Amino acid sequence: IPRIEINHNPTDSLGPESKVAAQIDRLNSQFAGLESFSVVIESGIQDTFLHSRYLDEVVELQRFIEGLDPGISATSFGDYLTLLNNAFLESDDAGLPQTNDEIAELMIFLDHDRVRTYVNEDYSRTRIIVRHNIASTKQLKGLLRTIRAHIDQNLDRGLTAQITGDSMLSLSATNSMIF
Repeated sequence: IPRIEINHNPTDSLGPESKVAAQIDRLNSQFAGLESFSVVIESGIQDTFLHSRYLDEVVELQRFIEGLDPGISATSFGDYLTLLNNAFLESDDAGLPQTNDEIAELMIFLDHDRVRTYVNEDYSRTRIIVRHNIASTKQLKGLLRTIRAHIDQNLDRGLTAQITGDSMLSLSATNSMIF
């Protein structure tokens, strides 16, 4: 029993000869993956994520997560502001706006409906959407522990962060069925 490894990935049960499993593996290798989770960061204070200091916190965490595994893709409100800033400055590498005034200027051109997936209407809560192709329950738990530890050690104390989403639900359901 101690050597039993739990795996929440349903495609593994299809077997190595399965055409469906092969197609899913092909999709996973070409894209960031079919699995996802979110890191929701909240301050409880209106307009928090329209301040460069806090936006930098989000982007730093996003980059940390992306650096953990080459099969991970993370997207945040910071990506939209970077795209808008690049377009506004007619540069491919202008990057994230550096000051609160630059962010305020860009927000004139950004309709909240375009970013509602990433930030709430009063900009007090934002999320990083993480797509991955990690099939192993053990590997995913390790990744999530690493992210949680990084958050606990590095995120501004005025912010709280929760990891949630489909991958977390799958892990929870797997644990509920086994234990």
